[in-house]
Amino acid sequence: MLPKAEKMLPAHVFSEEETRSVLVSNDARTPLGLRNRAILELFWSTGIRRMELTNLIRCDVDFSRGVVYVRQGKGDKVILSS
Repeated sequence: MLPKAEKMLPAHVFSEEETRSVLVSNDARTPLGLRNRAILELFWSTGIRRMELTNLIRCDVDFSRGVVYVRQGKGDKVILSS
């Protein structure tokens, strides 16, 4: 049996300036813009996956401690992200 082909991560990583540009492109004064900004901030600050974010429910976020409880992360692990 042949070894599996190596999977490469995307080669392009946003610079700090590009990241800020994307974040400020959302108008946080509107509900949709605020939601989109929160989603992007959560992706970039925690590294969670799309489905992990999609499966979050309100009680998974502890605003007082600044912690997000991710259920069934990769490998069915429980992950606490701050």
